[in-house]
Parts: sequence; structure tokens; C-alpha cells
Amino acid sequence: MRFCVVAAAVASLLAPTASQSQLLVTEVMYDPASDESRWEWIEVHNTGAVAIDLDGYVIDRVGDRARTTVTANILSNPLLGSAVVNNPTVLPAGGIAVLYNGPGLSYDRGRFRAAWPQMPAGATLIGVEGWSSNALTNAPKGSDYAPSLPAMTIGLWADVESYRLDAADFGTPSSADRRVFRVANAAAAFGYDDDAPWRDPQGKSAIHYISGPVFSPTSWGRSNAGYGGATASSKTFVPEPINAGDYGSPGMVPSGTPARPGLMITEILYDSASNTGAGNEWEWVEVFNSGPSIDFAATPYWFDDDDQAALTAANLTTGSIASGGVAVLFNASAASIDRIRDAWDQPGEAPINWIAVSEWPALANGGDAVGLWNSGAPYAADKAGEEPTFANAVASIAYDDSSPWPTGVNGDAIRLSNLGSDPADPGAWARARGAYADPQAYRSADVLAPGGVVDNAGGDHGSPGYHWPDIYPPLPGDYNNDGRVDAADYTVWRDNKPLPTETASVGVNDAADYAVWRANYRGAGLGGARAVPEPTAALSVAIGLMAFGRRGRRLGSGPIAATRPPRS
Repeated sequence: MRFCVVAAAVASLLAPTASQSQLLVTEVMYDPASDESRWEWIEVHNTGAVAIDLDGYVIDRVGDRARTTVTANILSNPLLGSAVVNNPTVLPAGGIAVLYNGPGLSYDRGRFRAAWPQMPAGATLIGVEGWSSNALTNAPKGSDYAPSLPAMTIGLWADVESYRLDAADFGTPSSADRRVFRVANAAAAFGYDDDAPWRDPQGKSAIHYISGPVFSPTSWGRSNAGYGGATASSKTFVPEPINAGDYGSPGMVPSGTPARPGLMITEILYDSASNTGAGNEWEWVEVFNSGPSIDFAATPYWFDDDDQAALTAANLTTGSIASGGVAVLFNASAASIDRIRDAWDQPGEAPINWIAVSEWPALANGGDAVGLWNSGAPYAADKAGEEPTFANAVASIAYDDSSPWPTGVNGDAIRLSNLGSDPADPGAWARARGAYADPQAYRSADVLAPGGVVDNAGGDHGSPGYHWPDIYPPLPGDYNNDGRVDAADYTVWRDNKPLPTETASVGVNDAADYAVWRANYRGAGLGGARAVPEPTAALSVAIGLMAFGRRGRRLGSGPIAATRPPRS
């Protein structure tokens, strides 16, 4: 403890001055169970009588290289992509704000509140730029440039000039090394470490300020749901695409006249940019029919490539193509018709004639050959030899991904440029984008997962936007943080639940914690003497052993008030 007091005294020389103490950091979530930097946050309290506008504030970590070009981390109108978004930055007098990863949550305050639904409506949510470069490290290492400060120390400066006053060059005349080494000119600052005597967040809890020097570990407690206004975050979901953007023009017939009537393959998406785990889900093949109409239910077809085992039955058995019409074959084993339509059918346009194919032949990205057969006998004949052929196929194509075929097609369909061209000629094909691009090509739409994907995993403990009820140190032995020491606190200790106040053995409910509770017990706050609950026999033995190991340590015996001081 002596070390903590000395360290705190030295650190105070590098801390914000009294005139700058209107802004106080009161809670920090640095080790959330969810996506690390996205769900980190810092709570700040305006303890003054006038509002503070944080627009233009700079946030940085002590020990990091000072920025050469300094831009504010808090902006009232930041850019999100190319769009300007509104970001409230004014903190009212006496108010509390939560600083969160603005770009990480797309400056969506509702998204943060969905994860923390108990957050007071009056608390301000302020998005912060550049959070990734100021991420709150879980296991920080102390800085040689500020050895008296906690391993992870972060300052909030009101402007660039104040920030620069807390940086210095530790390099040589030939090699500058400008570092942030103090927070003396910061409007607010805080620090922490993951080692004792600092509180262990246990991979889910925030740490909250109680009272005392802000850089002293004894000034901070661990936030535990159910105590002191803390709650557990809720599991939330956000819409997110399950496909990547592909480019093509399915269902749009190329210009020209076919050299002969019948079916011909006119466009192929064989190398989709998407991969959702159901391999080949987004592949498709477009076919144009210049012959008589075809009803695949009445005349089943075989659709296959040259490197798979032979099909035992036709796999194209539904749908139809009119004479002069076009259809797009898709992998019905991996993708639903609704998903395919969501990706490619365009609003206001006629729906594409999608036709389902079972037992889809996976289209190789490095080159493949595929064909269509209108009867089982010719299909079997072409598959019978040692090397499959397409001699009896009514339509086929053998493509490659290397020149003279279109190259670099990831995410692009390849398309026959003219119906009169020979499909076997690589020069007759072009990719959706790039040189000789398909003028009708467009990007597929995003397809959202039903119910969305997990955003916040839930289960983090904290009280963003709320600081109970004033800033008082917790009572010794008040293990459920309800303002009194009674039998309920013994139950918390006995059940090995987290304690808001702890002895030297951080994170361990031991004999010393029991002794503190017993010394301050007042029997449910009724003022009368009550029997003190005793541990079970087995627990008593354990306590005795722990106490023996602590022989020579003297516990205070004087009575300590069992209620909080009245609020002013």
C-alpha cells in the first residue's frame, strides 16, 4: 500500500491540474467479452456548474509517439465514409457522457443503447474517431517515458495546443522521437493496469472510479451486475450481408444472331467473391434458347462438368425456356430461389428466369468444362470413356482463367460478347468489369442473414451513463453495494461472488474479506445486535488455514459506520 501512495503522489505531478478537474473519468470498459475495440468505452462526468463542449478534443495514450499531424478525436460533424454525421459533443453541467468507438459502431447511438438498454436516457453518447490507434489494451506494459503513471494512461486534451505541451522529444538531433510523456495539460486522464492491486475485470467488467487519486488502484472498483447500478449488456444483432458484391448481367441477352438454333451458354459466374460456407452457393450459368421452347419438367436435362462422377439421374427437372428466351441456372442445393432473387433481381425490372439445378457441378475457378444433355443415353455415352467428352451435349463450354481467356475475374461473370460469336473462342468472351467490360453488368445486392449476425455478445458488466448515487467510497464489508453491511453481504462472500471492496488478495474471497465483513456487521441495518452468521465447518477450516497463513497481520477492531453519509 505504501508503494501505491508514493506512486500516486509522484503521478499527481504529471496529472491534470485542479483547474482542469471539471471533467472526471468515472468508468472504463477496456476488456469486453465482445469484439474488443468496437465495444470499449469511457465514461466521463462533468462535475462543474457549466456545460463542456468536447468538440475538438484530442485523445491519446501516454508513451505513444506524439502525432506529427494532430487532428481532433471528437468532432461534432465527423465523416462516415463520404457522409457527414451528427455527433453530439456537449456535456451538460453535472452530466455524464459515454465515449464510444464512433466509426466502429457507425456512429449509431441506438446500436450502443441496444447493447446497454439500462443506460439512462439523459446520458450523452459521444463517438470518438481513431479508436483503433488508441485501443484500451488488456495487458498494458508500462512506459519508460512515464514510469510513475499506470501502465495504460490515456489523456483527454481540450485542444491541439494543450496536447503538444505534454509531448517531448526523447530522441537525438539526428533521429527525433517525440512522445506523449505526461497529462499535466489534459482536461482529464485515467490509467489502469491488469496486475494487482488493480481490479481484475475478468474479461467482462468495467472498472469504475470510487474516490481518491485517479491514478491509484485503490480509487477504482470492478463493476458487477446487480451492484451499484451496474447491469449486464444484452446480446444484440445487426444486419450483415452473407454475400459479397459480384458483377454480371444475368438474364440479359447479348446482341447478335446465333449461327445455329438451339441452346448456347452465354454467361458464367464461376468465381464468386462470396463464400458463405455452403461452397459454390452463388455460382450460376446463363443459357439462351434460339430453338423451340423447352419444358424441363417434361424433358429433363443433365447439367454436368468433366471432373465429377456421373449423375445417376437428370438434375435439371423444373422450369422452362421459351423460344428466343433466356434462363439462368443456379445451385439449388446451396442457395434458395429467394436468396438468388434478392441478390440479382432488380427492382422495377422483370424477374429473371432462374431455374434450379440439383447436384450442382462445382465450377472450378482455374478453368473447367460444362455441358447440357437432353437425354440420359447421350450423357452416359459421353461419360463412359476414360476421359469424359461433350460430343453429344446440346451445349457446352470449356473456359479458363488464364489468357487468352478473361483473367482476374474474381467476383466477375464472363459473358459472350455476341450471339454470333463462337463460344469456343476465348476472344469472344469478356469479364463484367475491366477491358471490354459488359456494358449491362451491375453489382449484386447485399443479401442479409435472417435475424442478423451477433453484434454485442452480451454479458459485459458496467453502468455506462450512471454513477451511483454520489461518488463515495464503498463501505468496508458492503459486498452487495446496497449502502449497509448485513447478512446479505455474507451470502455474497460465501457464494464466492465478486466483491466491490477487497483486501490485498484481489479476486479471492478469503478469511480477510470475512473478517472485514464481520467487524462491520450490524444486522441488516436495524440498529440492534444480531447473531453473526458463521461459516460452515468445512469453510471454517479453510478460513483458519488462510488466517494461519496471514499470522502477524492485525485487523482493525474499531467500529466503522455501516451506512453511507447523507447526500448533500
